[in-house]
Amino acid sequence: STVSILKKGRKHIQINGKNISVLEFAIDTEGIKAQVYTDLKGRILEQSLLGFKFIKTDPAQLFKKKFNRDSFDLIRNFTITVKNIPNKDKLKRLKVKIKGIDINSIPNTFSQSVDKNDSTIEIFKRVPKNTLSTPIDTKEFAKYLKEEKSITFNSNTVGETAAKIIGKERNAFRIIKLLTHWIDKNIEKAPTISIPDSLSTLNLKQGDCGELSALLVGFLRSVGIPSYVSIGLVYEDSMFFYHAWVSAFIGEWINVDPALGQNIADATHITLTKRLKNQIEIVKFIGSIKIDIVDYSY
Repeated sequence: STVSILKKGRKHIQINGKNISVLEFAIDTEGIKAQVYTDLKGRILEQSLLGFKFIKTDPAQLFKKKFNRDSFDLIRNFTITVKNIPNKDKLKRLKVKIKGIDINSIPNTFSQSVDKNDSTIEIFKRVPKNTLSTPIDTKEFAKYLKEEKSITFNSNTVGETAAKIIGKERNAFRIIKLLTHWIDKNIEKAPTISIPDSLSTLNLKQGDCGELSALLVGFLRSVGIPSYVSIGLVYEDSMFFYHAWVSAFIGEWINVDPALGQNIADATHITLTKRLKNQIEIVKFIGSIKIDIVDYSY
């Protein structure tokens, strides 16, 4: 991505009730504009982006606060209204027409087929037929077993916790059920504005779909199940909203949604990107995407 940064000089602003000397910057990332204030060492203290103001706060202190969910609902601010889909959990196939986003940027995956000629996407619910035992040794998907910046597990408690949860279980799909059940019971679902990170989510015991998915991927990779975070849209109550879930290889690829408690994700999950670092590309289209329901079957 192309990023332009304009330094606008020094000023004083109020942050958390304190008058602080800061440096002001105007940032443009591929058309996404932000106003950023840093301390004199360059550490970000506050930024305004997409109509929201983000203030640097210690996560442990932030989660002590009680938010009014009626006023603090980021999901509802980014929803796409569509006609009702009855019994969506029982869908085997869903076809939609999408506008407001470059159709060429949307990937074909194991669970969706993109027709670039008419801007339609056909999504399928993938129920596994073949399940391997762990660890799953596959050179083809080796990159989905490695640690990365936001998915760590070898040198911290993420791997240790996963090992305790699964015990002697080695069936990959049963392991997924054990791990998603543990996350559902032990990680509080709470609105979070952060870069999803497996270790922080485990330590804080709170997060939303991105954090829950990052933690599940950390768990799965630590026990030898190739997996990654998928980012896109999901349907609920006549709306599509921006969402994250997990894609895992257990002998075949399946989608798992820890935030919605789905060991096998339903057929309304539309993948827009398969890489966490590409989230900025999705942000550019927030508010402009339109979806029409074309067809579905059970």
